[in-house]
This record gives sequence, C-alpha cells and structure tokens, in this order.
Amino acid sequence: MVQVASLFKNYFNGVISRSERTGKLEYDLKEFTISINDLIAGIGFSGRFAAFNLSVINIRTGKYRMIHAGDNIVNIFDGKTRKIKQIKLEIVPAAGANTMKGYMDLFGSSPDFKEVRGQLNRGDILLLFTDGVEESHHLIRNESLAVIEYQDLPESIKENDKKFLDFGYENIDNDRKFELFGTIRIDEVLEAALNGGSYQLIRRCDLTIGKPIHFDFKGLKPSSENAVLALASVEKVFRLVPDKSAGVNDIVHVDRRIAEFLEKYFREFKEFYSYQVTDINMSKTSLHIVYSHLKEDKQEDDLTIWAYERL
Repeated sequence: MVQVASLFKNYFNGVISRSERTGKLEYDLKEFTISINDLIAGIGFSGRFAAFNLSVINIRTGKYRMIHAGDNIVNIFDGKTRKIKQIKLEIVPAAGANTMKGYMDLFGSSPDFKEVRGQLNRGDILLLFTDGVEESHHLIRNESLAVIEYQDLPESIKENDKKFLDFGYENIDNDRKFELFGTIRIDEVLEAALNGGSYQLIRRCDLTIGKPIHFDFKGLKPSSENAVLALASVEKVFRLVPDKSAGVNDIVHVDRRIAEFLEKYFREFKEFYSYQVTDINMSKTSLHIVYSHLKEDKQEDDLTIWAYERL
C-alpha cells in the first residue's frame, strides 16, 4: 500500500540523512515495524493484515539485521553445502490486526517484534518470497477436466498418493479441490537450479498431465537471478491445464523472461507451448509472450520472489 511505502521511504531517508551528518548508520527495525503495524491497524481494514519480513544487509561484510511480522520462515541457500537451510524465527502476529495500544488493552501485552542478526558467507543466497508461491495450486480434475474433490479420485490414485506423505508432503483433505505447490518443491527446485542439476515435477492426484515432467538445469549459472527464474518457471508449469479441446481463443500469457527460460530448460516445452501467438501488435520487446491452445489454473495470489547473493 502507498502509505506503507511512504513510511518506508521517509524512515530510511531519515536514516541516510542522519548518517551523513553524524557518520553513523543507526536505525531501529523494531520501532519501524511498530510504526507499520499501527499505521495499518489505524486505517481500519477489518480482518485485514500484512505479513512481511524486513532485512537490511551490509553488502561489504554480509552481516544482516532482520525483523518480521507474521512471516517467520527464512530460506538461505548455503554456498558451501549447496543446500537450502531454513531458519525459523520466533512467531509473532502479522502487522495491522490491532494497534500496540489495542493489544495492551485487550490482552495486557503487545507483540514482541524482535530483531535478529546473522551472517551471509560468500556464495550464500538469502531468499524471501510471499506465501503466494508456497500456496500456488493446481485444481484436482478428472479425465474430463471437471474439478473434483480429493475423495472423488479413483482409489488407485489415492492409494498411490500416500507415498508423498512419506516424503513430508501435506495430507490433502477429502473435501479439498486442489494441491499446493508447497515448501518441499520450492527447496527441490532451488537446489536443482543452483547446482546445475535436474528436477522432475510430479503433480499429485493428476489425471490431466498424468506423467512426470522434467527440467534440466545443466549449464545454468548459479545465481540469485536464475534461482528466481527457475522457481517462477516451475510454478508456472505447475498450474498448466493441458486441455486437448483448447483452441485459438484459449491463451496463456507468459512473462518473456520466463518463456525464454522454459524454452531452454523445460524438456517438454514444445509439447505444451507449441502454439505461440504472433501478432503485429506484439514486438520482441513486449513483456509477455502469448501461447494459444493452452489453459492454466488461476494465479490466486501475488508471486513475489526476492533473492540476494553474497558475492
């Protein structure tokens, strides 16, 4: 929202201004987080809130200071082990559910937003993303592409689905009509991409694609930029609906950089993205490439992925 953006800009402009006068870079992330909380709560959006993570990184030393409100999971790709490590911060509520005074009046205490400090080593990548990535989903469909509940799947499919629970995937309730992308896939995609490996995407309860699909990241430069591209690209494919009856009016818009990435690293690209729409109004500099004869499930939430690499 504009008000929070203005608060952010004004606060850190003040930090920079004071540092130029005093020669000291000083700021209070807890104070700033409380300001955001009270600003959002004061606007009075009933039932609305804002989860966020705020990180300040010294690009010379790799030291970081971090605070969060309702977004306590931090992912770091370890440059030495070449694995994703997850840091779980202390749980506090998202910003804006109530003012700090309101919390005190109701509960006798207020959220303790705590700053944490850490160190990024060379080759480490700090990854922050909205829950829209984890909660991205494809709908469960039958062979006629009608949306169904999990309980309506064939028994053989449900029995086969149990093996995913052994690998840490979530249980899907009987009345649910979708499967989440989930944190396990996020970690697997990032590790495959940043190690130049391969990734096999298997959608659970899937009677539409009905087979594993593959990404080969051989030759991909390990970087924060490519980590973001890889994750966004696999998420895009995760929501595909390969309807054989789809025609020229069934179109999917793909960010140009994602489309170019998929063409290079998605093995089944030609199978699914075989009808590129050419139009005199679409230049090679346009932000999107359009494909027809294809459908996808709706992107329900924003997908924001941010990565910083300590070089």
